[in-house]
Amino acid sequence: MRKPFTLLLCGTLLLVPQFLFTQVTTPPSLRLLPAEKEEYHQLETNVNAKDLAAFRTSRGLKLGTIPKKMSFDNQELAAETMKLRGKTSLKFRRKSYRVELSSPFTFKTTQGQKALKDFHLLSLTMDRGYFGNRLAFACLRETGVADLYHSFLELKINGQSEGLYCFIQRPEDYALEDLGSPYVLRRSAVDFVIADFKLAKGQAPELKTQADEAYQAMIRAANEMEGEAQFEYIKTHLDLDAYCTWLALNTWFQNGDYTDEVLFYVQAGKTPTRFGIIPWDFDDVFATTPHEDWPRRNAALGEKLLFSSEVGLDRCIANNPQLYSFYLQKMKALLEALPEAKLRELFGTIYAEIYPYFKRTPILEMTQYDRQKATSLTRLELQMNESFQFLVKRRAKLLDLIK
Repeated sequence: MRKPFTLLLCGTLLLVPQFLFTQVTTPPSLRLLPAEKEEYHQLETNVNAKDLAAFRTSRGLKLGTIPKKMSFDNQELAAETMKLRGKTSLKFRRKSYRVELSSPFTFKTTQGQKALKDFHLLSLTMDRGYFGNRLAFACLRETGVADLYHSFLELKINGQSEGLYCFIQRPEDYALEDLGSPYVLRRSAVDFVIADFKLAKGQAPELKTQADEAYQAMIRAANEMEGEAQFEYIKTHLDLDAYCTWLALNTWFQNGDYTDEVLFYVQAGKTPTRFGIIPWDFDDVFATTPHEDWPRRNAALGEKLLFSSEVGLDRCIANNPQLYSFYLQKMKALLEALPEAKLRELFGTIYAEIYPYFKRTPILEMTQYDRQKATSLTRLELQMNESFQFLVKRRAKLLDLIK
């Protein structure tokens, strides 16, 4: 479990000493209520008992199985495979999964309906309070950065509850199918290294080579170019509006692990090659320290308003005056788009979505296996209020510094 939120603000002071001189009034607590009409979803599957035992006891291996049957809200799914996914979450009892269907199924939730052939089931085992990812994705939708189809659900395997999950569209499919991109890649924690990729059906292998070269040229520009030439090059080859908005969100939310949690997709019809982004995985928001630790972060960025210094692209944004000015404009736009009233609305919506699941004893019993250990509805309400208070105060401080 994380340290108390009072320490989070202390971490911020290490980043920006000026915060010491800013007084922010504590906002009233959230009014958290269940929805008038509750929505509850369940994905149920039957798998080989030996495979399930291996899933539960495995710590780090990416195992798979062929489900005997699978259903969503009692509607049959044509499941082909169900495989473990993730990195750190593989060390926990409750695993995350990648599901592949033999034919698309149209899912229906409060977010509308969506035909998907493949999707992820995220265990949220690392997500403090189980609402951090949902909140971040909602903010990305509000600001037009990305709009992945997702919903809470209860996962049952062989008749037993596996707890609360986030059912979500795969980001690479969002890029290739919804946005019409021919190619998408995921960077590693070292930004010039490509960790994974997917080429759209029918695209020639040469396109991947060209896109990889364009991406690596952009990273070289971030590390080697300077001044206006660097600003113009990166703005030409990257959706800088979206990237800086995402970067600002990570700073506002104090995301402790985000540098390798973003996909870059080739924007269709753009010449020269230009990349858009799809952010992914917000399990580590409200962290007390950046991933690399405070001394290394501060040595690289000083008092610049970025939470992490791990990759060269982010360091160049901080250290190039034109890029940093552009970034601050996007941070201001993000914060103004999400005032206290909007945050209250988002927290209220998420609480109403999660409430039906927290009423179910089998779901709460499974939380004992997660990072934060056993939880309750009362604790959820406390955590949501703490997170809301933190974001409102930090928003005011960041806006004061940007002036």
